Amino acid sequence: MNKNFRIGLVLFFIIASFAACKKKEYGNLQFQFHHYAPNVSELSWIYAGKDTVARTAFLEGSDYVTASLENVSFIAYSNSQAIASVSNPNFAANTRHSVFVCDTLGSIGKVILNDEHDAVPAGKALVRFINLVPDTIAIVLSANGSDMFSSKKFRYAPKNYADGFSQFESIDAGTFNFTIKTEIDSVPFNFPILNSAIIESGKIYNLVATGFPNAMPNLDMKLVLEPFKE
Repeated sequence: MNKNFRIGLVLFFIIASFAACKKKEYGNLQFQFHHYAPNVSELSWIYAGKDTVARTAFLEGSDYVTASLENVSFIAYSNSQAIASVSNPNFAANTRHSVFVCDTLGSIGKVILNDEHDAVPAGKALVRFINLVPDTIAIVLSANGSDMFSSKKFRYAPKNYADGFSQFESIDAGTFNFTIKTEIDSVPFNFPILNSAIIESGKIYNLVATGFPNAMPNLDMKLVLEPFKE
């Protein structure tokens, strides 16, 4: 009996060890949440249906929030209304992402971008441009009179999702006057949108166009230089 017991115990540990090796291992993900929906109040981000993990006012971004790849479940509430969610099961393990909420109530959208980037070259900064202006066909962003980012469409417009944003681009540090060049009803417009913006060496930024052209002050088009939170 003792011999059989010992054999059974050995077999149990062998099987348990094999099962542990076969068990799927889940990594973690990190998310930043960015609020660029002009007429939407503060957003509360709820994780797994219970914990408030971030709050973002208009034009603000959160710190990184960690979630298990096994349970990616975030819902954004404005007051008591759920307006956006993140639950895509296809994220790669141990990666970082930014979630941008855009447009207005009734037509809220979101853009989810991978935040992986190269090291910042000496004397330069990394900048990523994102077009979240719904009423524009496309935007060219110029700085100090020269085009910096080529035509980027609003995220709903292109069939190719990547047309609405740039990758992280290396640019010289310095002071910049930004102008948005676009068309509205086939008429070209230049909007001097952000003056004397300081881009510092060694830093990383999101440069986000939001709002609406020719709208009332709280909904008007803006360009936001948002320092990246590592």
